[in-house]
Amino acid sequence: MTQVPNPAFNPLVTTNDGKITREWLRVFNDILSIAVGTADLDAVNAAIAALQVLIDSLQAQINALHVPNSGSTVIDFGAFPGSPMAQVSVPVTTNFGTVQAWVQPSSTPDHSADEHIVETLKVIAGNVLLGTGFTIYGLNTSPGRLYGRWNVSYMYQ
Repeated sequence: MTQVPNPAFNPLVTTNDGKITREWLRVFNDILSIAVGTADLDAVNAAIAALQVLIDSLQAQINALHVPNSGSTVIDFGAFPGSPMAQVSVPVTTNFGTVQAWVQPSSTPDHSADEHIVETLKVIAGNVLLGTGFTIYGLNTSPGRLYGRWNVSYMYQ
């Protein structure tokens, strides 16, 4: 059986400036090359499990990073059959110049994380009122309606 590198040593995934470390990339590449370079199903499954450990480690370290002036909220399209558009207000008491918003792929009571990834939901931040906040607009980019609650994240500066 092919030996799969053990990701349990949990290498530091990012440097202080947010770049992925070379050690993490080396381990990732070693595991990936085993996963695609062998016909040994056990090795492939072990490589996939090791990759998941590394991905989980990366996510945990990213989550631990503090990003100032950021947050998350829920945009609600209402009960089925829903609506083609929804919005949520985000209060901000400090002055800022730009804002970004994106769909956050984590589950809500209405939708799985996977649905957050594949749905035709587009979010746009706008209606900036300095010292008051901004609005996040959600819209379905396909004909029809969306329903329920969706996670969105934002960052402003």
